[in-house]
Amino acid sequence: APSCLYIDSNDSLYVCDVNNGRVQKWLTNASSGSTVSDPALTTSPEDVAVDKNGFLYVSDSSLHHVVRYPPGSTSGTVVAGKTNIASSSLA
Repeated sequence: APSCLYIDSNDSLYVCDVNNGRVQKWLTNASSGSTVSDPALTTSPEDVAVDKNGFLYVSDSSLHHVVRYPPGSTSGTVVAGKTNIASSSLA
């Protein structure tokens, strides 16, 4: 089930697919999407954002962190939170 939608400056649609633990990207007029997140780092995506440089940010509610993905890459880096530790810290 989708938990979020985001449209970037190129009109690409990002969909958080919580049940399948992934984020899908749909290009304009595409008939299918492609997975743009790493299932090891994103198991319950709740929200996404894309910055002006094309970096994708995914917040994950199960793993308690935010992952940043470079443009065109499915390899991300945890940039906020502590994996598997619920906290209000940006550790």
